[in-house]
Amino acid sequence: MWGFFCSCLIDDLQGWLILHPWRPRGRGAVQTPSPPATDRLSALPDALLHTILSSLKGRQMVQTSVLSKRWRHLWRSVPCLDIDQREFAAASENWAISRSDLEKFEDFADNVLAYRCGSPAKLDTFRLRICDRYHSLRSSDTDRWIRRGLKCSPREFHLHFDYRYDSYLLEMHKLGSNYGCLTKLHLTNVSLHECFMEHITTVCTLLEVLELNRCSLYLQEITHPKLKNLVLHGPAVMPSLVRASIRFSVVFPCKCNFLNVLFNVTSLELSGFREMVRLEFNQVEFHAFKNLRTLLLDRCRPSYNNELLRHLLQNSPNLEKLTVHCCKFSKGSLEWRKSSQHKNQVNCRKLKSTEIIYKDIDDVRELVDLLLDVSGHLPKNTIALTKI
Repeated sequence: MWGFFCSCLIDDLQGWLILHPWRPRGRGAVQTPSPPATDRLSALPDALLHTILSSLKGRQMVQTSVLSKRWRHLWRSVPCLDIDQREFAAASENWAISRSDLEKFEDFADNVLAYRCGSPAKLDTFRLRICDRYHSLRSSDTDRWIRRGLKCSPREFHLHFDYRYDSYLLEMHKLGSNYGCLTKLHLTNVSLHECFMEHITTVCTLLEVLELNRCSLYLQEITHPKLKNLVLHGPAVMPSLVRASIRFSVVFPCKCNFLNVLFNVTSLELSGFREMVRLEFNQVEFHAFKNLRTLLLDRCRPSYNNELLRHLLQNSPNLEKLTVHCCKFSKGSLEWRKSSQHKNQVNCRKLKSTEIIYKDIDDVRELVDLLLDVSGHLPKNTIALTKI
């Protein structure tokens, strides 16, 4: 009910701001007295007004300061600050922005952050979005806005570039240390410094959500002791990636398309896959793992007629070591091994060692039977069974 009520108020307020945009009044401006009206919005409690204002973009939010005396400084204590350059750009396909509008945006961002940082009210969420296609902004300006926003110790930070700017490199270690309260970090089209993850792990000790959307990653690994949710969108391929370790701690119906970006790895660890779904190879084309030397399956539970393992065994010609740790292959999970066509396609002739670590032999019986069935295609392979 409250959500619907807030939504209606936000729509009414946005409509009013569009019809009555804020304009500075000159000294000689003639002010026409307005007819008296009942100010019902100002009668609402601050908590509800903050919720309403948090749903507005930064420019619209500041414009509400002209509504009444009570609203003059209300925006400074709003828990969400959303600075969006699109409010100053032409609503075209490329969000073109003129030099004068760019200067207005720069002044706005500087002023609103200076006022917000001077407020004792806690900032919960800080968003900064840049839509300028030609990146006319100076990197020092962007860094200053980020630094000022993070100075308010938000729990959530979004940095969004509509276009990728290779000239801008996000160096968190140069932006101070006022973001230890961050629990959620969302970055889009950002180039990350090679020390990014190391610094985030040291300073952002409470970080639980990290989303990297089409970011350039100059780093070797992503690790964090508190991280619960990691989202990676793009780049389309990672040809320089050598080692990949992918772990899931919850039941997850895995869509295995992500393997296509890992085709160049020499070492691959897949852990915690409770269900590796069937892959229809006539619908999805998968890359061969020509450089893969070491494969670890840890606590995986393949589903019926598991296609992922078949794909790995048939498309890893240079695989040398396979380790299966505490996995459960239920009856029928490797049903395809009975097909001579698929069995003859197993292409791991360089496989030297297969180590199967298990708790119950019934959990891995299907896998052992498979390896024995295709032993003719694995002339160098030795199988070691270890019960724990």
